[in-house]
Parts: sequence; structure tokens; C-alpha cells
Amino acid sequence: MKVTPLQRRSGIKNLVRSAVSAAAVVLAACSGESLNTPADPVLPQDPRVNPQVRSLAWLFDVNTAKKTVKITPPSVAVAKAAGLDLDKNGQVELSLVGSDVIALTATNYAATGVGSGGAPPNKVRVTFDIAITNLLSSVQLITPTFPTPPVGATGAFMFPFENVVTTTSGGASTSGNEVIVELPNTGGVAPSVQFDGAPHNWFNDTGCPVGANDCYRYETYGVPLLAGATSTGSQVGFDIDPTVSNFRAKMIVAADLQNSGPAITRTVSGSVTSPQLGPLSSGSVTIIGGFSQAPAAGSYSIAGVGAGPRTVAYVPPAGCSAPASQLITVSAASPDPIPVNFVVVCGAPTGTVSGSINFAAGSSSPSLTGVSVTITPTAAGTGAVTVNPSAAGAYSSAAVNIGLGAGAGAGAVSFANLPAGCTFVGANTSSYTGLTAGGTASAAAVTITCPQLLYPLTYSWGAPSAGSITMTVAIDLTVRNDPDNNGASADRIGAFQGTVNYGTRVSAPACTAGAGFSGVLNTAAVGGITAVLTNTTGAAGVVALYTCTFTYGASGTQTLSAAAGSHLAGDQTGYDFTSLVNIITNPIP
Repeated sequence: MKVTPLQRRSGIKNLVRSAVSAAAVVLAACSGESLNTPADPVLPQDPRVNPQVRSLAWLFDVNTAKKTVKITPPSVAVAKAAGLDLDKNGQVELSLVGSDVIALTATNYAATGVGSGGAPPNKVRVTFDIAITNLLSSVQLITPTFPTPPVGATGAFMFPFENVVTTTSGGASTSGNEVIVELPNTGGVAPSVQFDGAPHNWFNDTGCPVGANDCYRYETYGVPLLAGATSTGSQVGFDIDPTVSNFRAKMIVAADLQNSGPAITRTVSGSVTSPQLGPLSSGSVTIIGGFSQAPAAGSYSIAGVGAGPRTVAYVPPAGCSAPASQLITVSAASPDPIPVNFVVVCGAPTGTVSGSINFAAGSSSPSLTGVSVTITPTAAGTGAVTVNPSAAGAYSSAAVNIGLGAGAGAGAVSFANLPAGCTFVGANTSSYTGLTAGGTASAAAVTITCPQLLYPLTYSWGAPSAGSITMTVAIDLTVRNDPDNNGASADRIGAFQGTVNYGTRVSAPACTAGAGFSGVLNTAAVGGITAVLTNTTGAAGVVALYTCTFTYGASGTQTLSAAAGSHLAGDQTGYDFTSLVNIITNPIP
């Protein structure tokens, strides 16, 4: 059973036919567009374009410069003004279908060169694909009863009813500092053989004699086109002059409507999750047609979505980016439910974690800027953050992820790259809890101890000879590179003070200060050498402080041993020395 009454279609058909004998001035007044009126009288067999049919045409605005096709559906208001019958819903009751029944989609725009790619000489062929979508939920499209299709032809038909080129002379204008040049636009446009059907007289039923103006090539779409279904795209084309930069083609789509059973609906459902926040329970899933639902624990389900193409979108909460909308088509062939899932990128909620590395009592306090502090949240799916503390050991990061689920807001802190010789006193890791978005959590302090960094002394011995032996005491200034001593350059010695104790098996030595040194080398005390030396040359590197020559008896061989904590770097058999050294260094300007 046809949904649209055939009586109304027949009335329109007669209206179109009767327009053949209407006065030209009346038709032009209904048209709203300027037409090229022939010099001869308008004869019945050569009517003008019928304004009532024109009001039902789909507009295709083709821009060859931008390579775009804009589609505008027929206006119900224009159709009503043209005197066409409307149904109770205010839509036109015709086989010439409009946006209340179908949607048209243009894709795959292409254009040839002049006279190439199949285009006629001196012409450019513009082509694109058009697909038809049946928007109705329980009605299918079938072969139209009006206008009369070619003999033996079936399907939904689309044909170019009229082509218009906006003629412009071109020119130049200015906008601020820009000069806008508009090229002239003029020339001819004609449907190409990409419209597969040969010319057919759609309205006058008189064939296509020379001069007939109702003969148009056409494109056929297979029927029935089921409720909610979209046809495959069919290529159409136009041959245009190279001077045409944009034109408008008016297309008629003809099909009858037929009941196809109960309305087709489907449920659309899926998940809404974020890699940063997990399943979402905020924002909303919307489906064109008035459907909307907020997800619950990352899931949604919307029932009763009618047939046709539908855009499904997710509107995210603040702090998240909207994912791409998804296009679905609800039809008899669609699964139920139709799955549509969204993955949403959100900014992970963060807070600040602060803490410190403390020095134990009696520890030296080297700079801790090179220490690595790694803050690792407990919750799964959150990344660690690594920072460096201040020289005194304080650290803080405002980019610590809070995380979701078990362990959210808690984490561990670990440390690496301590200065040489430094070790932990107690725990070597820390932890924090209670971190909230934008909040601050404190990690427990850790304690380290670091050795006093001294410039090492070296003792070198000559070979015993004729009852005497020489000892050279030197200091190695290369091991610290202390920034407080001569900046980034090599450390230099300013003064030295120290005592060397020796046993009774050797005599009091004779001592001499090293090059560049002056001061006291006291050997008067029994069993000891006290040195108080200054240096004015800024000596650097391994520097000889002084040398001492001892005499000894030859009554046997003894083994020299160093006491605990000694700075002795080498041994010499037969002698017993213990060093007790205090080093003073000052930078020399």
C-alpha cells in the first residue's frame, strides 16, 4: 500500500502538464529566477521550466576551485508558496521526495583537465558520487508512479532538472592589508554521460524531439531501498567550460513510498572509558534524534533508536577531550544492540608530593642536586615522576598522578645516585598517602651519612742507604674539585698542618719544605714531626709538602705497619710510622 495518495500525485502530474499552456509571464513570476526568454512565442510543446517542480529540486552547489559539493534540500516553504499540496505534517505529498524522506551524500569529487579524461573538446568534466539514504522507519522506496519513468526502467531516479551558472565579471577589492582578486565566472554547464540513462522526457510525455526542454539524462538507484538503508554511491557528472568556477545543479529525486512492516528500532549501547580515569560516569552520550544518556560506571544503553543514519557523540566532562563522533545506520540488517564505544582522553588528576633527604650528625654535606628521586604512585596505570632535590636535599613534584581504584593517592619514593661514599641511615625508601587532586602529601624524610672528603696524603720512601732513609710526604688535590676552592678550576693548596709520629728505632730526622712552601718543620719533639706550612704559589695537583731523612741502626730487619686510620699509602720494611694529619687548604687568589 502506498503511503502517499496516488490521487495527489496525479493532480501534480496534471498540474505539470497543464503548465505547458500557461502564460510565460505567470511562470516567470512563480520562478523567482531570471530565465532567457526566447524571442519567439512560447509554444505548448516547448514550455519553460515549471516553477512548481523547480521548488522540489535538491540544490547542488559545486565549487571547482575548492573542490566541494554543497547539498541543500528542497524548501517546504518554497513548495508551499508554489501551491503544492502538503500533508498533515506540512510535507509535500509527491513522488518527488525531499528531506523528510531521504538524505543525499556527495563524495569522491574529481575533475579532469580541459578536453582530457573523457571530457569533450574544450570542456572540463566534473564528477562526484551521490548516495541516497532512506530516512523513514517503516517505509521503503520503490519505483515512482510520477513522473513516468522510461519504459521498462525501475528504481529510484535522480535527474538534473536545471543548471545555473552565476555570471560575474571579476575584479579586485581590499580587506585591511589584503587584496582580494575575484576571477570572472561565466560559461556553460551540461550533464555528462556519467548520468547513465539516456535523455528521457519526464514531464511532457512527448518523447525528446529537437527543442524539447523536459528531456534529462538520469541516474538509477536499485529498489526497494529499505527503511534506514543507504544506497551505494552512483557517479554523476557535468561537462563545463574552463571559465566556470562554480555552478548550481538542481536535481529531482523520484520514488514512491511503500509500507514495509513495523517500525525498525535498535538499541545503541557501549562503553565510555578513559586511559587516565578509567570507566566514566559523567558527560553524556547523544544520538541525533533527541536521544541522550549519561554513562554509569563506563556503560550506557539507549533503546528505541529509529531507522536511518545516526550520529552518536560523547560530550565529555571538563578536563577531557571529546572523541570523534561515530556514524551508524539503523536498518533491518543492523545488529541489536548496535555497539558504539568511546575512548576519552582526560587530563589525569595530579597533586604535589614533597619530602627531604637529611644528613646525619657528623656527616659531611655534599650537594645533593645530582640525586634522582623517583615518585611512583601505587594505583595501576599511573606513571612515575623523577625529580632532583636541592643541594640541601629538599624535593617536590606537582605532577604526581593520583590514580584510580586501589591505592589511589598513595605511593613510594626511591632514591638513586647518592654522592660517592654516602649511605642511608635506616630506611633507603620513603612513602606517602592521602594525595588528592590539587592537594599536597608529605613523604617521610630519609637520612644519609657522607664521609668527610679529605685530600689524601701519600708517603713515598727512598731505598735505605748507609744507615739512612728519606721519606717524602705529598698531598693529592685532584680528588675533590671543590667549587669553594678556585671555582671550577683545579684545587690549590694554601696551607698544611700535620704531625707524623715515629718509633724509637729511628733518630730524629732532618726535614726540608717542598718547593713553594715556607713555615715550620719541628723535629724537636721526641718521636714526632710537626709541620706548619704555607704556600704562596697556588700549587695544584699532587704537591710535595716536605721530605725528611732518618738514620737507623742496622741491627736486624723490622716490618713497618700503619695504625688504623693512617694516611700511609705505602710501606717500607724496618720502620714504624703512624700519621695523625690535619689538612688546611685555602684558595690562592
